[in-house]
Amino acid sequence: MVDENYFHVCLCTDNNYAQHCAVTLCSLFENNHEHKFVIHILTNSLDKDYRIELENLAYRYNAQIFIYNVNSELLNGCQYRIKRPLSEAAYYRVLLASILPANINKVLYLDCDIVVLGNINDLFSLEIDNYPVAAVQEPVEICDDHRNQLSIPYGESYFNSGVLLINLKYWRDYDCQSALLEFSKRERHVYCHDQDALNYVFKTKWYRLPPKWNKSNTATMELIDFYHILDKREYIYDARIIHYIDEPKPWYKIYGTRYRKKYDKYLKLSGWKINSKIQVKNRIVLYKRVFISRFKGLLYSIGLLSMIKNFKVLYGKK
Repeated sequence: MVDENYFHVCLCTDNNYAQHCAVTLCSLFENNHEHKFVIHILTNSLDKDYRIELENLAYRYNAQIFIYNVNSELLNGCQYRIKRPLSEAAYYRVLLASILPANINKVLYLDCDIVVLGNINDLFSLEIDNYPVAAVQEPVEICDDHRNQLSIPYGESYFNSGVLLINLKYWRDYDCQSALLEFSKRERHVYCHDQDALNYVFKTKWYRLPPKWNKSNTATMELIDFYHILDKREYIYDARIIHYIDEPKPWYKIYGTRYRKKYDKYLKLSGWKINSKIQVKNRIVLYKRVFISRFKGLLYSIGLLSMIKNFKVLYGKK
């Protein structure tokens, strides 16, 4: 399991996200046939049928797979936001250094609402010995209260935790798990669960990846901070990972959802046999989000979105 020729990849899931976990894995395998993978699944409530489906999928692509039952007691006291709280599985990634074997020094963590579109060799080849984690900047700016809570200096960036190249050796050497758990259990207004804990502990220390490694399904182009025009070109034409960060998610079957066909493609290729009951409570709200996202994209493409925002800043009500 520690063969250096293998890429170690970790995902956290439960019954609700097992199907989407299969889609993520299938897309990873389909676009990286030349690589050997060891898959690590962290869970606490995964039914036997789902385990078998995920194991069969990995074996089909000659990948190794290990499923770990997380000790939930370690997460007692972790804080959750009141509106749209995530499941306990969101915090599993902060335990990676103690769950995975000690001789695994680097792992790629992926959320289960992700589709891999290309070869990830360039990502795994990065040398991050002096960094705890490599990640992509969060496309949505955080507010002042949020920044102050995390003690992130003005001008420093905040990263998205859906795609993380993690230096496990660093985490173990500096006992990062203890610091991550301490913040996760701290009484606070919760904005982004584990993502806040990771940003608090690793602020100013993380390795910044190009946006193509974590392309949002909803963020419009003006929100993305590109260092170079080539980064923008790659983001548009050669994104390696699509992240369905916000609703509507592709499995809701909402017409007009961005990159829904890519999800459907890998769901079909995965051969997933268990019908998941996915309930959508408010389709009107979701369709409204699709319309607003599409409309903002149109305004950006013709150069009006930045003009409107600048006008609001200069002449809006104070």
